[in-house]
Amino acid sequence: MTDSNDTITISTIDGSTIPAFNTGKVTTMASMFNACFSLITIPTLTTTNVSNMNSMFSSANSLQYVPNYSYAICTSIGSMFNGCSSLQYIPNMTTTTALANAYSAFQGCSSLLAAPTISVTTNIANTISMFANCKSLTTIAVFDKYDKQLVLDTCNELDKYFISKKIKVGVFEYYSEANPKYDGL
Repeated sequence: MTDSNDTITISTIDGSTIPAFNTGKVTTMASMFNACFSLITIPTLTTTNVSNMNSMFSSANSLQYVPNYSYAICTSIGSMFNGCSSLQYIPNMTTTTALANAYSAFQGCSSLLAAPTISVTTNIANTISMFANCKSLTTIAVFDKYDKQLVLDTCNELDKYFISKKIKVGVFEYYSEANPKYDGL
């Protein structure tokens, strides 16, 4: 159903989904769905004017699907998906601004199989624990504009995959002791 403001509404909400609503003028979505424990899916929201997505879905541990959002002017995604333990896939992210914070952005996404590619124009200033405790992570994109400090803390599946030999993934080298090391490339 569409009302006079072109806002889509859904007649029933069972706690696992949210209705689509007009977010075209929203500039921050920080903590918008934080601790929505029963949330499973979310509709596409207009995010073209949003610069802050910190903790947007933090602790939404039942969340299984996230649509592709615009990150064009977003400068902070700190803890955005922190604790989204049911999420297996996150669409790629592209921003045209300096993404200052991605600290703990995907921390605790224990079902995440592949890290999203994050395309930025400059280095991300803070990536500490960005993928910490992503225990199922098996695929990660080449890191070319990341601060390498502690990005991959306890990524157990990556550790298992690279345990027998040294393999380069972007600027990381994986060794038999299963610790990612920045190789200076």
